[in-house]
Amino acid sequence: MLTGFENLDRFLSVPPEKTDLTGKLLLASPFMNDSMFAGSVVLISAHSRDAGAIGFIINQPVSEVFSDTYTPWLSNASSPSEIFRGGPVEHDVVMGLGHTSNQFTNSPGLYQLKNNLIVLDLEETFINDVKALQHFRLFKGYSGWTPGQLEAEIHAEGWLIAEANATDPFTPRPDNLYEKVIRRQPGGLTEYYPTETGSLN
Repeated sequence: MLTGFENLDRFLSVPPEKTDLTGKLLLASPFMNDSMFAGSVVLISAHSRDAGAIGFIINQPVSEVFSDTYTPWLSNASSPSEIFRGGPVEHDVVMGLGHTSNQFTNSPGLYQLKNNLIVLDLEETFINDVKALQHFRLFKGYSGWTPGQLEAEIHAEGWLIAEANATDPFTPRPDNLYEKVIRRQPGGLTEYYPTETGSLN
């Protein structure tokens, strides 16, 4: 069992009105002061004022060789069939992110989030579970923020906020996802900067 993903439990009972950024994309702005996130697009998979936030960097494949253990998983992954760098938390563990428009039965190792997204603990998930998904991707680690931390970074203009399409985390062209998301937004970059601190509370 992934010890880090025990933290997901704290989001499952959070009222919807406290999940403002769940399902949104964060794009690292030119003012991002953390080089690890430079140029990144992050899907926020869970967020609340009281619990913080969890997400995955979705546009950065990892350029390293992995154990053959992951070969069966990669054979079922969305193209490109690579492992992506999800973030600095639990960065020595590989996990899955899937999407389905069908009814999905909760089971050990599967964490159903908003927008039909499902986090998979590969230690407790079967390949057949993955075959039931429309999209699937592997991530090395994930990104996490303590309560108030992400809000502070946003109001320091470190992140741009954008709506996510269901297929963004599984795009076949992760290399141009940042530019693609920017281009499809109306109004220019100024639209993404929050103007009121209270908008995220």
